[in-house]
Amino acid sequence: MKIRPIVDDDRPAWEDLFAAYAAFYQTAQTAQMRAVVWDWLQAQTAFGFVAEADGKLIGFAHIRPVAQSLTATVAGFLDDLYVDPTARGSGAARALICAAADFARAKGWRDLSWLTADNNYRARSLYDQLAQRATWITYEMALKT
Repeated sequence: MKIRPIVDDDRPAWEDLFAAYAAFYQTAQTAQMRAVVWDWLQAQTAFGFVAEADGKLIGFAHIRPVAQSLTATVAGFLDDLYVDPTARGSGAARALICAAADFARAKGWRDLSWLTADNNYRARSLYDQLAQRATWITYEMALKT
């Protein structure tokens, strides 16, 4: 397995994985929405990494900088992490998180954080090995209907 930055040629396979990721979280998603995210990755508003095994993409991670005003620092936020169900248990998720952490460290970011669904027990068992669970509770306010 190889972890590397995402490149232009990855787009078709990445789109398939990203659509599967949206389906996993029961989120409606369109090709246009995927195009917006792809543009962010190309503009490096966010940074993408992929896991590749036997010449096939099996997972991805997206990370972006976040300003932390209280400490006047920049941190990393892992927005998305997905591994194809057939490749789960391969170490791809761990490797993608470690690549994101290495990238954030190289950028001088203060830390790396991410969210997951409360009932995503398999992922949480990995996350508990790699990071400390935060004490912060997340709220969401819908602004658009």
